[in-house]
Amino acid sequence: MNTDLSTDIRTTAEVEANKAARQEDRVEARNAKAAGRSAKEDAVWERQRRDIARLPEGGEPITIGHHSEGRHRAAIARADRSMRAASAYEEAKDAAERAEAAAHTTAWRDGRLTYTLRINEPVRWIDLTAAESVAVLNRHLGQHLDEAFGVSTLMKPSASAP
Repeated sequence: MNTDLSTDIRTTAEVEANKAARQEDRVEARNAKAAGRSAKEDAVWERQRRDIARLPEGGEPITIGHHSEGRHRAAIARADRSMRAASAYEEAKDAAERAEAAAHTTAWRDGRLTYTLRINEPVRWIDLTAAESVAVLNRHLGQHLDEAFGVSTLMKPSASAP
């Protein structure tokens, strides 16, 4: 297996555009999967209701040797299979939750706060003291903290911090 690695340097805008496109594709794929699972789930529940309705009334036991024995056993087996297939409901619910999570991820990725922290001014945390780290966070987050939480600073730098 050969893998060609590109040594071209991409701009930040290109990288971000590619990430956004992949995320949009992911959201679309998750939504399509959720829709497909939802349709499958509806069909499974309908089949389960139909199969249970075909069972003999009152929980009638199988009459061994009677001409209806085969039909009765088949009806019980069908009802059992359709009940097991009802797990498609859980799959549909899971797919819908994943699609919703993908949409929220997109909203978070493209949010102003995330964008500010990621692109505008990369921070070199290794070289900062605790007080400097707090000051940088307050500078980056100040306007967003007020919008989100109603506070203007994350914390006040302490004088005793190294």
